[in-house]
Amino acid sequence: MWRLLVKEDTVAPVEDQAIFYKFLKEWIQLGPIEDHVASVADLDQFFTEGICNESNNFLQLPVEGMQAIESMLIAVNKAKGKIHEIGVIRRHKNNYIGPMLPHVQGVWDEGDNEEVEFRVKTLPTQIVGAGVLWQIVLQAKNEAVTSKAIELVNKLYTKLSEELEDRIAEISSNFVETAIEKLKIFYERTVNEKENRGGEIVKLLRLIEEMLDDSERKGNGGITPLWGLGKGQPLTLKVQNFATDSVMNSQIPDKLEVAVHSRVTLWQLKVLVAKKLQIAPELLKLVLPNCETKDRDNGKMLEDLKVVDGDSIRATKRSEDFVARTALLTKQKSLADRAKVVFTEVFERFSKDGKMSPSDCASFTRVCLSDRFVDANDYQVQFVFREYDKEKRGYLGLEHFLSFYESAAFDREDTVWNNLKELGYGPDLNRLDASKPFVTTSATAFNKLPRYLLANNSNYFSLLLTLVSNTSPIYISRRIGR
Repeated sequence: MWRLLVKEDTVAPVEDQAIFYKFLKEWIQLGPIEDHVASVADLDQFFTEGICNESNNFLQLPVEGMQAIESMLIAVNKAKGKIHEIGVIRRHKNNYIGPMLPHVQGVWDEGDNEEVEFRVKTLPTQIVGAGVLWQIVLQAKNEAVTSKAIELVNKLYTKLSEELEDRIAEISSNFVETAIEKLKIFYERTVNEKENRGGEIVKLLRLIEEMLDDSERKGNGGITPLWGLGKGQPLTLKVQNFATDSVMNSQIPDKLEVAVHSRVTLWQLKVLVAKKLQIAPELLKLVLPNCETKDRDNGKMLEDLKVVDGDSIRATKRSEDFVARTALLTKQKSLADRAKVVFTEVFERFSKDGKMSPSDCASFTRVCLSDRFVDANDYQVQFVFREYDKEKRGYLGLEHFLSFYESAAFDREDTVWNNLKELGYGPDLNRLDASKPFVTTSATAFNKLPRYLLANNSNYFSLLLTLVSNTSPIYISRRIGR
């Protein structure tokens, strides 16, 4: 089908390709690859030899094709242990309207979008299919396809597992070197060979721009964009505090005014406001009049976010989901040591003398669901006892409770994380009220950031300045140039 629809001399219409790609994506997502007629090796071979072949031309790749390639890339690398799939993030039209215990299926509004969240466990250059993503970025005509390919490239370099933390500088350097080398090639073709390569150059600059944003989600180490070396216009901003409790702590204001300049970054503003509200800046979310800011906006200046003098800003406490999740299970699908400690703490919190009665289980369930009406006769409590109190003793022991969550972590990991959040644990399995701070990109780590690497290599910086200057043979928008 691949050869007939895509690889033959007469390429099939985009509409026909879309049908094939949609089938391919749905086939991959049916369940564990091992359960399908085709093996992991079959999919690996097709993806490597067919999709990732350098002779392919992705000019007419439809959105469905990009979705299928993403599914294949994640499935193949997951099977090889190069990617850890955390779960599916659903971006809803409406809120989730179901209970959050592991044994209960929630109801999601129709039309919700799903996005697979993952962590990279090896160097991005060793990910099967990494090269094809760069190829799609440069070749695809469809804007939605280009944007998705850019997003995936950046994820490979920023969504890193804990074991790669000591190699962040190497990974950032590899991204910058690859992007600049491609820029250089296309620029030289434009100047020396009179080829029109402006489209590829603009795409690469977009890729670099978005990489800067993505890599600074947890702060930018105080690095100021070149354009921000001047102060800009003075601003007085009115901040309403919805992030911390000003009633219980009289030293925390419910409103305050902040004096800054228009060319400070959003992160610099967060640091200033967070200090006054007595909250870590990485836990602070600022809602501006014109937009709700995201982590990837941290390196942007206030004037780029259209903040003007006198604006009112809402400060709220953000979700802790930006911290990478600690693995709940080992490779053998048993509870990891840290997870076992946490679930033991939970059991001891709701049990008495090593025994969890139906009444104790109801108390536990009320916290998980934020539902004060759950009692010992609730069907959810009865389900747990029916499944795990096989001896009919009328209580659950620690071993039953751990078995309950071991099974749930394998089948319904996202719901277990919802339980943990309601119980007061963060993605790193530490208590959310613990004194341990969340990790940010401190001033000591700023030299690992792509922005620093680009600015402190004279060859890189010279090429970028040439591309965005008024004398450049390629039109670059003022926004991207900045």
